[in-house]
Amino acid sequence: MLMFLLVAVVTVLALGYFQLQVAWWTVAGAVLAAYLSAAADLGWFLNLILWAAVIAAAVVLNLVPLRRKWITDRVLAVYRRILPDMSQTEKDAIDAGTVWWDADLFSGRPDWDKLLDI
Repeated sequence: MLMFLLVAVVTVLALGYFQLQVAWWTVAGAVLAAYLSAAADLGWFLNLILWAAVIAAAVVLNLVPLRRKWITDRVLAVYRRILPDMSQTEKDAIDAGTVWWDADLFSGRPDWDKLLDI
């Protein structure tokens, strides 16, 4: 079981580090579930529950309208309650519509030729 947890943590960290798409997370989750199912000898009933959960998660997470309705909208509602209202300065900055060359500078990879052209 310790080996399963180690493999699961490394898998999640690797998928997050490389910012892979949801489909890759689904494949990794299915592989981890198959490994757990085989290694832990769960029995048919627990295997049924495990695979039902894997399939339900895969459907919800891979279909954008379902993911948006059941997960994203709820998480966004929580964040909206937590975050403070936007200040007038922030509104003015957003309404200005551009960040000019500053965006390049703060990205960590400024395009110096772009600055020289300006």
